[in-house]
Amino acid sequence: MGDGTLSRMVKEWTTKESYPVEQLYKGINSRGNVAYFFSEEDYKKYISEIEYMHKITEFVAYDILGFKTIPGSIGGLIGKKVNELKPYTYEVIYETFLKCAKSIESAMRSKNFKSDWNRLAYIFAIIANNINDVNRQISSQKAAAAKEAKLPEADDTDIGGRKPEPKPVDYLGAY
Repeated sequence: MGDGTLSRMVKEWTTKESYPVEQLYKGINSRGNVAYFFSEEDYKKYISEIEYMHKITEFVAYDILGFKTIPGSIGGLIGKKVNELKPYTYEVIYETFLKCAKSIESAMRSKNFKSDWNRLAYIFAIIANNINDVNRQISSQKAAAAKEAKLPEADDTDIGGRKPEPKPVDYLGAY
């Protein structure tokens, strides 16, 4: 804005720092309000994380704990326990739940818990013990997929688009 007018400043969603509105991408946050992000890619990543958090909450409440509706207190406890695992992405946390579902269900059937909090603590202890392995698996799968995507197809043309001349083989020179 070289003409002397001031640009409207807004807070970026993740850093909470102020930037001119023209420099940020406008999106909608989890509460349905306008939010600003550094890029459309950051916004899509944010939406993906929100979707995974919902999947985690529903999986734990409905599939593991057996609730018909999610009580607010249970939703809050699940959110708190998930945030304790936050160095990992919600995708990794969700995938860990899927991979550990059988052992969690077995523990829920075989143990007697005094409260939902005790059940959640036990569930998240299982997740914490397995999340690093799942994270490594997902990282190696993504690395392999990225490597595969970057590999050029075999092509026997040189840079100029011509086929290279075959080099004569000197069988006598090898001895």
